Formats: sequence, structure tokens, C-alpha cells
Amino acid sequence: MDWIERLNRDVTGRVPLLLGGGICPVEVLQWAYSPALQDNVPHRHTFFEVCLVGSYGSGVFRVGNEDRPISPGELFIARPGVLHQIRNTSSPLMELSWVSFTLAPVASKSVPVLQSFLSSAQVVVSERVHTLTPSWNLSLRAMAENSEASILSVTALATALLTAILHSGTGGIL
Repeated sequence: MDWIERLNRDVTGRVPLLLGGGICPVEVLQWAYSPALQDNVPHRHTFFEVCLVGSYGSGVFRVGNEDRPISPGELFIARPGVLHQIRNTSSPLMELSWVSFTLAPVASKSVPVLQSFLSSAQVVVSERVHTLTPSWNLSLRAMAENSEASILSVTALATALLTAILHSGTGGIL
């Protein structure tokens, strides 16, 4: 079984994250991966989409009228309802992994810093994840590809990755 298929089978639905001293439930909708992401059209959706540029390719993450360059090892977040687009600026086309999720309604109340994150207009492109999150993402991929790895182990590592992503996206204040 492909690693993305396994994540979508075993690590979707409600996942409790420990953030800001409390439990923040997220609803994981989908894990995805593209070894050569094509440019997409401007679009918006009702969920968060957190993307991690893999080991090659670079481009632009456009939010509204603001372009932010993105390169290998960088993480960027598309918030719900916000118009955005991903475009390549180099060859080969960028390698991209992403996860789509929603926050449970209680999350912004139980973790107050999330409210400012949710209502912020700031474009989130985090360079702080160059070492930590990409290596966790590679570890998660390796574990999900291993048919001997338990569901519990895969879920625990995926939960740690989601926590690191939210931590990075909020400037490390969670």
C-alpha cells in the first residue's frame, strides 16, 4: 500500500493535539503528495491546507495580491476561505506534501492563541521548519510505507507532525 493511502486510511478523522497546555482536536480530511505539482488556479476552500515543499522545486505562494517565494523545506498554510494559488518558478516542478484539516469548534476557545492565528491576514510561510518538520515528514513517510508499523505508531508520528506544523505556523507560540 502506498504511504499516502495508508495515512488516508489510518490517520483521518479526529486527532487530538496538545497545544497551549490544552487539547486541540483537529479533523484530518486528507493527506496528499505530488512529486511534480502543476501550477493551480486561484482557489479557496473551507479547510486548512498545510503544504511542505519537498527536496526540489521552488515557486510562489500567492494569497490575495501578495506573492511569497517558497523553496525546499518551507511550509506554508492556506487558511479557510482565503483565495490562494501555488505556482512553480523553476524546473523541475516542486515536490509537495500537504494535509487538509479543520479545527473542531472548541479548538479556538480552548487554545486562545488559535483565535488570533485564525483571524490574522498574515501570509504564513515558515522557514523555521527547515530541519524539524521535513525530517518528521520523511519519517512519517517511511513508517507509513512499512506494512509492519502499527496504526498506533503511524498515528502518533502523524500527530507529532501536525503539532509541529501548527507550532511553526503560529510562530512557535503554541
